[in-house]
Amino acid sequence: MARALFTGKGIALTGLMLLVAVSCALLGRWQLGRAHPDPVATPAPTAAVPLQDVASAGEQLPGEAVGRTVTAAGVYDATLQLFVVARAPADGSGPGADRGYWVLTPLRTPSGALLPVVRGWVGDRADAPAPPRRPVEVSGVLQRSENSALAPGSVEAPLLTDEVLIISTAELIGIYPTREVYDGFLLADPPTPGLQPVDAATAPPGGWHLLNAGYALQWWFFAGFAVFVWFRWLRDAALERQPSTQNQARPEESTCPPAR
Repeated sequence: MARALFTGKGIALTGLMLLVAVSCALLGRWQLGRAHPDPVATPAPTAAVPLQDVASAGEQLPGEAVGRTVTAAGVYDATLQLFVVARAPADGSGPGADRGYWVLTPLRTPSGALLPVVRGWVGDRADAPAPPRRPVEVSGVLQRSENSALAPGSVEAPLLTDEVLIISTAELIGIYPTREVYDGFLLADPPTPGLQPVDAATAPPGGWHLLNAGYALQWWFFAGFAVFVWFRWLRDAALERQPSTQNQARPEESTCPPAR
């Protein structure tokens, strides 16, 4: 096998295998970190800071940024607005309060990245006011991406195309037309006029994001498969280089009678 490994083709395939395996292993580790984020300590009350000072688009929201009050400028994209079903307002009062909606509208920042913003709560989605069309500056509290543990136990009717059960960054990346999305979401404070304020639910301590955990296992499987394919090629190449004894010509037997 060593002779096959140190050929030109063997060296090239080994380098390719290492590149693929290491890349998949690192991607799996990154997804595992998103599946089981570090515990979040409640930050001390501080003045609002610009969003870009504590978070970056396309990267995991740091634990110390969760619960921070931030400001963000941009323009709401009403075409991407969603309604988070079976949610309650901040006080949770009133009949059927938990049957209302959080109005989730992404804010397109000057860099082009999208920041999911919960503009407030409404009992009937038809009563939700449209977001401002002009550039705005929004203040609020950053919240971590929700996991399936926060999904309501039952929903009376099938979800519409613009309705979601939880605010999951992984799901929003599949819905929004860009992958430049801020992790988590901003809980607007104050809410948009015409909407009631809300309190964000928090994931249970140590909760797992099963979707990200599945992605981690998938990347590690790809890494193992790359090593397996490389080993199979190396073994087959070594077997082909072994001399064959079955096809060697046997010495001809003499047909002459033995000498007397």
